[in-house]
Amino acid sequence: MGLAIAHKVVNAHGGSIWCESSKSEEFPRGKVEFFFTLPASDQSCPLSTLSMPESTSQISQEVLGLASSDEAINHSIDQSELDLELKILATGQEMGRSLRVLIVDDEDVYRQSLATSLSRTPELSNGLVVRIAAGSKQALGLLQKSSYDLVICDVDMGADSLNGFGLVKTLRSLKGATPLVVIHSNRICASDSRTAVAAGADTFLSKPSTRSQLLKLILQAQQRVAGGVQEQNPCTAHANRPEIMIVEDGPFQAEAFEDALKADATVHLVASPEALGALLLADPGILDRLTCAIIDMHYDGSSQSGLDVAATVKKKRAGLKVLLSSDGDYSGTRFDGLIDHVIGKEPISLASLRAEFGVN
Repeated sequence: MGLAIAHKVVNAHGGSIWCESSKSEEFPRGKVEFFFTLPASDQSCPLSTLSMPESTSQISQEVLGLASSDEAINHSIDQSELDLELKILATGQEMGRSLRVLIVDDEDVYRQSLATSLSRTPELSNGLVVRIAAGSKQALGLLQKSSYDLVICDVDMGADSLNGFGLVKTLRSLKGATPLVVIHSNRICASDSRTAVAAGADTFLSKPSTRSQLLKLILQAQQRVAGGVQEQNPCTAHANRPEIMIVEDGPFQAEAFEDALKADATVHLVASPEALGALLLADPGILDRLTCAIIDMHYDGSSQSGLDVAATVKKKRAGLKVLLSSDGDYSGTRFDGLIDHVIGKEPISLASLRAEFGVN
C-alpha cells in the first residue's frame, strides 16, 4: 500500500505503526519488521449468523447478483459517473449506432461482472453491444465475424490461449481491425504497460478498475468512432468542467488524488509515460482541455522520468501547468521551465490547487 498511506490509515483509526530492525544468524544482513496496533472496540459485537459459501459457483452467483441489483446500482453511481453516462449517451447519438465491445478474460465471474458494470443502466445497455470471450481462440473467431470498437483483454488466459499481448498483436494484423484496445490485468509488473503498447494496445489498465475508468474507455472509443475528439481552444476548454491529468504509477496514490479531485474535476489517470504516449495518440486534443497535469518523478520499469513526461507535455502545450508530486527535496533544482511547481504526495483539492499554485 505504501508506508505513507498505511500510516494515515492506522492513525485515522487511533492506532500506532512503527518498524524495528535487527540482525540474527538467520538474517545476517539484517531485517526490518513493521508493526501496527488498532484499538479494540468498546462495544460488544453480536455473533454473525452468516455462513461461508460452499463453492466458487456460489461466490460467482453472489457477485453477479450484487452487481446487477437495483440497490447496488442506486448506491454506487456518483455524480462523476452520471456525468460520464450523459456524455456517452450524447456521443452515442452522434455515432448513430451502438458501440460494439469485446471482453476477453478466462475468469467467467470477472467477464460477467465487467459486462454488467458497463451496461447496468437501461440507457447504456441500449447503446452498447457487449460480447465476451474466454480466450484467444474464441476472441479471434468473434473478431473475424464482426468488427468491434473496443476490446478489453486480460493478459494471462491459460495454457490453451495466447496471452493478451500475443492476442493484441494478432488482432492488429487483421485486415480492417482498428478498435481501441486495452490490456487489462491484475499483474503487478511495471513493464507490462510498455509491453502492452509495444504489442499494439492503446493503453494498459490495472485490475480491478473503477466503473468511472470503464466509462471513460467507452467514451474514448465512441469519440474515436465519431471522428475523434475535436481540439478545443485552451481559453474556452474549461468553460464547463475542469480536466486534470494524473501521471502516476502507484495505483493507491493515483486513486487518492482522483478521490480528492473528482468532485470538482474530470480526472484522467495515466499509469506510465508509455501509457501517456498511447493516450496522446488516441486523443490528440486532450492536453488542450486540461487545467493542469500532476506527474510523478520516478516510474518503476520505465526508462523515462517525470522530466521526460513534462517535456512531452510542454512541447505540445507550453502554457499548461505541470505540477511535480514528490516528497523529495528539489530546492535549488533547475527544471528549465518543465516543472511549474513541486507539490507533496498529499492528495489536494481543486480549490487548493487554485489557491496555492495558481491553477485556473
